Amino acid sequence: MKQIKMQDFDAVSLYPSAMNRTYYPAGKLYTLTPDLIQHYNVKENLFQITEKRSSPDQNTLYLEVKLFKGNDFIERGFPLLSQKIEGVRQFTNDICEEENRYFIDTIGLQELVLRQNYRYEIISGVYTKERDYTIQKVIKYMFEERVKCKEQENPLQAVYKLMMNSSYGKTIEGDRNETVQIYDETQLDKLYMKYDQINSFQQYGDKFCVKLEKECCEQTGYQHIGIQILSMSKRIMNEVMTLAEDLKIPIYYQDTDSMQIQEDDLEKLGENFKEKYNRELIGEKMGQFHSDFKSKVGKVLYGEDGIYISKKVYCVRLQVQKYTKAERIELKIKHNKVFDEEGEFCYNYHIRMKGVTSECITQKAKELYGGDVIKLYEDLAKGVSIEFDLCSAKVFMKKQDDYSFVNLKEFKRTLKF
Repeated sequence: MKQIKMQDFDAVSLYPSAMNRTYYPAGKLYTLTPDLIQHYNVKENLFQITEKRSSPDQNTLYLEVKLFKGNDFIERGFPLLSQKIEGVRQFTNDICEEENRYFIDTIGLQELVLRQNYRYEIISGVYTKERDYTIQKVIKYMFEERVKCKEQENPLQAVYKLMMNSSYGKTIEGDRNETVQIYDETQLDKLYMKYDQINSFQQYGDKFCVKLEKECCEQTGYQHIGIQILSMSKRIMNEVMTLAEDLKIPIYYQDTDSMQIQEDDLEKLGENFKEKYNRELIGEKMGQFHSDFKSKVGKVLYGEDGIYISKKVYCVRLQVQKYTKAERIELKIKHNKVFDEEGEFCYNYHIRMKGVTSECITQKAKELYGGDVIKLYEDLAKGVSIEFDLCSAKVFMKKQDDYSFVNLKEFKRTLKF
């Protein structure tokens, strides 16, 4: 894709934004009765459940459903429905006919109906009756504190970012089938009562590291909350992406929290979003989107010459306006950055390749392609096999069985598409 000015249209703090817009389901789980199943099989009743405090229906549903397509079904370029095929999640417009059973929550089902006109039949499910909106207050406080820290160039902003994202991550953790406990010699007698749970036992100095099997019945989790947050984050993305598609605005690439679209289409998209949802789309607040191409050498004007090979594997050449001499001096003093003094504009790259660092790719492009990263990606797209040594640009360490670390001399990966 050449000669198109693009922007990486990125959701501002997507998961915190989702938490700021939703609630935590609370209270006991109840089984859906046949009467309630019949009630929620009516689309209008399903949409009585909203995320607002004033929602006419306060229930939160977790459902097993069958899906159907009618004559009004909308085929999407970025479909909402997904299924795992050979261990890889694939998004598709097709319903799995062999086993048409999907497990989904309220928001997820509403999105399928709203964006693609799916029809559904509820088979079974459970629901909660209560809601807790405390997370909105907490996440808003952390977001605002992070903004203050970023303005002050305070590294504490990274801690706030981690806390906000882990507030979601902790709710979506999988089962832990093993627990690690550290004992000293005087405590070993306690292990005799757990002899049938010991998976491994190793001594390090005067301490003993014991891995114990964890019973499934001892495990607890917050997956019902994590599902709610994840579905709301997808709703935030769906609102923008489906609107862009309806307006015939092309989306060249979509990731979890961003999409790459033409720079000239941003104003049109923002105006139509405001008309439809009565909210400002473009900005720096939670729930908004902003252009997020970055470069260490200056301000990114736009992206061009994008090449997309696979999921998480793409490269975009960036047109960058270099920092002024005064800005370079200020950044050199503050961050010890060094810049090339020549030229007002330059090219840089927005690089993504899962499993290989950007520094390693840049180094390989210098070795084989005179520094042109786009040419490297073009060869990969043609099926050329390229070997990368991850240690050529960064230090990599390996954890030993005794919990010590050693530096790797080489760490090679060969990629072919």
